[in-house]
Amino acid sequence: MGNLRILGETLENAEILKDVQYHIKDKRLPISLKDDLNKQVVEVEKFFGEDEFRKIELKKNKINVWTGVLAVPILIYCIALFLSRYIHNFGIDIDVDMMNHMLFDNIFKYIWIVILYAVAFFGLIGYFYLLNNQSKQLIEKNVDKLLS
Repeated sequence: MGNLRILGETLENAEILKDVQYHIKDKRLPISLKDDLNKQVVEVEKFFGEDEFRKIELKKNKINVWTGVLAVPILIYCIALFLSRYIHNFGIDIDVDMMNHMLFDNIFKYIWIVILYAVAFFGLIGYFYLLNNQSKQLIEKNVDKLLS
């Protein structure tokens, strides 16, 4: 069901972008045309002398970067775990059992770090969804303001 919702939102955003660009061309407004709805809304917002949407988009980009940074250690561990099955064929010996034992031993020893890490990671994801909802509302507001 999630994929259908994403497809529906994408098609809806394409339709909104088409309507906005048609209105800009029809009314001959001094707004440059963009191929991305978010970039087009930034241009519309510049036309109205506002920058709230642009600020939210910058925050969303920063949160994406920080979420990626926090995901790197987990990604490295997963890659090492996956490659441990095949890497011994190339003459490299990695003791995965020792690595897992050491990891879980340190998780229980430093549980407060794991809790802080999880809170930061999931807090960033939650904040991103909050900003994404605000972004959708601002898109709707700016498009309505332009079309009216």
